[in-house]
Amino acid sequence: MKPRGMRLLIRFWDMLSGEIPDKSLKQILPEYEQYLEEYVYQKIWSELSDTDRNVLFAFEGKEEMKIKHLRDKINMSSSLFSTYRDRLDKKGLIDTSKYGFIGLLLPRFSNFVEKQR
Repeated sequence: MKPRGMRLLIRFWDMLSGEIPDKSLKQILPEYEQYLEEYVYQKIWSELSDTDRNVLFAFEGKEEMKIKHLRDKINMSSSLFSTYRDRLDKKGLIDTSKYGFIGLLLPRFSNFVEKQR
């Protein structure tokens, strides 16, 4: 038997590809999001420092923003910010591959962060 998360992702994928026509995105997405929150994101969140969390709060529900804009919002120097950027990058939470920008990597993680306020 497949783990619940895998089954849910397969259902989600099947729905998107039209194999479950009676299920709408509005029906599947809340269950998918709830699973991510309960079994993945709560664990990640519990292991973050307050400053890590403040960096994530600065996204304000956006998936991507300019690094300078984010740093200005949390009043953090470039050298200090690089420490927290590296920490969040190593945890697999952010993407820094686009020069001058920072983005969240996990699906619907911005929604989860906003709910933590």
